[in-house]
Amino acid sequence: IRTAADSLSDRRDSVLAAGPPIRPKTALLRSLLIPGWGQASLDRGAAGATYFALEAGSIAMLIFAKNELAAARRAARDSTFVDDSTFGPPPELAGRVRVRRLQVEDWAALIFFTHLFSAADAFVSAHLWDVRVQVHGGQEMRSAGVTASIPF
Repeated sequence: IRTAADSLSDRRDSVLAAGPPIRPKTALLRSLLIPGWGQASLDRGAAGATYFALEAGSIAMLIFAKNELAAARRAARDSTFVDDSTFGPPPELAGRVRVRRLQVEDWAALIFFTHLFSAADAFVSAHLWDVRVQVHGGQEMRSAGVTASIPF
């Protein structure tokens, strides 16, 4: 009696025998263009979605940090500070230009490294397309463990 799991396993075996759906160089270039695209093309949707979400969140935070930096620079150029915050930005905002600039640099660096890491992961995933790895997690009373088996 054949089950659905058996037919799924047979389909996976036939796909593995044919090779990856895209070449490693194509996977690398796709993930350089849009992080996660190479992984999605290799049927690794969860990894692709993770890279894409990390990239989108980092871009949103970069925009936010740039707006905060612009506000701090405007406050630093302002020659009149009033103690009441209803009349303008608080005086301590002018001193935050350096910190805001560092935040912008940090978010830009995260975007850059996400791009590189996503591309490298897609490239390696395409090369290791036919390696079966089974990862299992378990939990006991006061401990947890992860095991991986790689048949060769």
